[in-house]
Amino acid sequence: MYIYFSYSVFTGKLTITEYSVLLGAVALLTSILIGFFDNIAVIGRLTDRMDLFLSYKKWVHENSDIFATNERPVINIDEKRNEIQFINVSFKYPDTETPVLSNFNFTIKDGQKIGIVGLNGSGKTTLVKLLLRLYKPTEGKILLNGIDINSIPLNQYLKRVGAVLQDFTIFAYSIKENIVFDNDANDDIIKKVIEIIGLAGKVERLKDGIDTILYKELSENGIELSGGEGQKLALARALFKNTGILILDEPTSNLDPIAEYELFSNFSDISKGKTSIFISHRLSSTKFCDHIFAINNGVIAEEGTHRELMNEGGLYAEMFESQLKFYRDTGVNYELYKK
Repeated sequence: MYIYFSYSVFTGKLTITEYSVLLGAVALLTSILIGFFDNIAVIGRLTDRMDLFLSYKKWVHENSDIFATNERPVINIDEKRNEIQFINVSFKYPDTETPVLSNFNFTIKDGQKIGIVGLNGSGKTTLVKLLLRLYKPTEGKILLNGIDINSIPLNQYLKRVGAVLQDFTIFAYSIKENIVFDNDANDDIIKKVIEIIGLAGKVERLKDGIDTILYKELSENGIELSGGEGQKLALARALFKNTGILILDEPTSNLDPIAEYELFSNFSDISKGKTSIFISHRLSSTKFCDHIFAINNGVIAEEGTHRELMNEGGLYAEMFESQLKFYRDTGVNYELYKK
């Protein structure tokens, strides 16, 4: 069109004024066409999402008994004891043949600190999702004090479990609200957990302290947290909940090695009186655990204390030594980890 209009001016069919108007019209038409096809693409994406939403809504309707947690009566279960048992637990995803976890059998005693380690894809996070009842075992049972966890009303069960997952979320509210949510606020406890997880210095430097708003969505004065600070805040949330069971899935993945070591130096305060499960492929946490399970290809390959597994010289020892080499090469005081 530009070439045609230019030729028309050259041959005297169009004046310069008409030429200028037509160039503006062509630019406007181009913009409209681009916007039209962009909107067609948006409509296509929204249609896909609507299909997904309708499928989810249908699934919720068909499985309404799962969500009717308030209608199920609370069952009698020892509130002060938290012993977890895996009995022949296996899991595989729908329409797949290879199990993610195969025939898991182990017991976590009340108040015991357990480390679960393994390479990426070994099944560690799937195990967490089974414990949190996001998945159900394909085979076998998970018991809490001898009771199948899937028979316990969901609200009752989740009140006993505090968790920090890899895909945690920090909301655009205050630091305090991100920790407390709908629980009763206690500033003394909030300050204690903030100190334990290493955010006290950050909070003290803020003008509004624990009432500081995060992000800009609700306040122009909102602050941004780094990945490591966000992870610490998620951990403070789990500690404030003060549950008998604490599950930490890669709780230090966004922290540098020194901050990671400082956090786990407070491990006794973090896990005091709790049945604690640490899922990680970074092994600095395992030295603080009473017992360690090393998972490989969906099965328990090794188990024992840190010292016992190091003496065996198997998968765990190989992973630990390789990480020591990383700390050594990056100049970190790796002897802290080697003790």
